[in-house]
Amino acid sequence: MYAKYLDQIIEMNKQGGGTKLPAAMKSIVSGEYEQAMLNLYTHTRKQGYHATPTSSGRVTTITRVDPGASHAISIDACMDLTSMTFVDTSGKVVDKGTLRRDNFQLDRRNGSLVISEGNSKKVATCDA
Repeated sequence: MYAKYLDQIIEMNKQGGGTKLPAAMKSIVSGEYEQAMLNLYTHTRKQGYHATPTSSGRVTTITRVDPGASHAISIDACMDLTSMTFVDTSGKVVDKGTLRRDNFQLDRRNGSLVISEGNSKKVATCDA
């Protein structure tokens, strides 16, 4: 599921965001995290730039952590997006990707895990 999420984040950046969540992203998010993703998509669209077609990313770490009583599973993960290059509409490089640490709470929906809450922040290293 996390690899699918990474793929969707990369694709969203290549498309330059949007005004609604694609079906593939909607299938892996719910609740407040679905709203957070919609906000990210629309913010990315407003910025007016996108990732180049050759941009990529990878999962560097993923660890299951205690979800407490309110969620099915919680994970702490890190993705390396440093191979992403962002350009404006003229093709000028405006930014580079970063390392991102994600802490997600997952719940079951229709037999599948979905991200229902979480946060993602820029980090200097994916080391624990």
